[in-house]
Amino acid sequence: MKLNHDKLLKSMNEKWVTKQCPMCGKNNWNIDTTIQGLNRLDANGSLCLGGATMPVVAVTCMNCGNTIFINPLVIECIDDGE
Repeated sequence: MKLNHDKLLKSMNEKWVTKQCPMCGKNNWNIDTTIQGLNRLDANGSLCLGGATMPVVAVTCMNCGNTIFINPLVIECIDDGE
């Protein structure tokens, strides 16, 4: 999967109505340029290998460190053919 950063920024600017951080109220975000994967944990808190992984892009408040995740598949910012 390859992130299309321009599509991500366009979609976020169209959909993100209130850009203030819910923790500190600032508007100073850093958008990661890579796609990360969230993995499932079992009932004991152990990592489940071989299962589904949710792709996410981290968006971090540079004032307080609060981090939110955007699913690039949902907002269609993955380059075709990747």
